[in-house]
Amino acid sequence: MFMSKEIEREVRYLINDEIENNIINNCVIEKEKYHTIDIVVGYDGFNSLNKYGYIIRIRNKGQKIYIESKKRLSDGSWSEARISINDMKEALNFLINIGYKPYLIIERERTELKYHDLKIFVDNVNLLGKFVEIEYQDSNLDEVKKFIDMVKIVNNPQKLYGDIFQEKVKEKEFNQEFQDLVKKYI
Repeated sequence: MFMSKEIEREVRYLINDEIENNIINNCVIEKEKYHTIDIVVGYDGFNSLNKYGYIIRIRNKGQKIYIESKKRLSDGSWSEARISINDMKEALNFLINIGYKPYLIIERERTELKYHDLKIFVDNVNLLGKFVEIEYQDSNLDEVKKFIDMVKIVNNPQKLYGDIFQEKVKEKEFNQEFQDLVKKYI
């Protein structure tokens, strides 16, 4: 078993097809579009991150499956640790057995790109739409600003996917679609 650990600094924006094309045309594709599923668990549902300062997720990236913890650091960055596993269902059962409860499913198509020292992820998130996530741990906010201007992003940064889901599940129709998604994987 191998555990990796890294520090992440990231920002995400809601985008449209035109901005996605700008991104693809100005970046190097590191990994073509692939399907990924995150099952996020916690002791207190959507309040887990704010209450405990971390989240636990099981991530299936097709050929690779991980259990990951993401801990929010005081400067707003993230400490992320990952352990490779063989089976999502076994991992979920283990986490449920020690008191965690699944509360969020994030299903998406993701493309990984690179722009200078920035890691760029274009995500088409089921139920939420299309986003770009910009990781800048090897860079700074000036390079992020240049990138945003270059690809013509004009809207404000978005919250974490979990926070967006938490707000939207209050809407009756969205909540039903979300519950159907949860049942698909739990």
